[in-house]
Amino acid sequence: MPGLPIAASVRKNTSEVLETISRVLEPYIGKLMARTSAAAHCNDLGIRSVTVDGLQIEALLEKLGLALVIFLGKDKAGTVVDDMRKAIEALGEPR
Repeated sequence: MPGLPIAASVRKNTSEVLETISRVLEPYIGKLMARTSAAAHCNDLGIRSVTVDGLQIEALLEKLGLALVIFLGKDKAGTVVDDMRKAIEALGEPR
């Protein structure tokens, strides 16, 4: 069962979110691909500000999850997306 979506009102630092996503993805797709894919999907979604809200985070996680299905299969991709979501939720609010 997938985790609950991050609330729309949540705000996080974009660079911290991307670093967190990369850290979670790295064991599965390697360091370079983890960083590149997170940044590319962010760019595709038009996420360019210093902070992101919960809706932007969920859109990013959805795009990453769809791409991960190719490499990891549906079940494992879902688990990795949930791990990314939990790690992002643990980040503090931007200062």
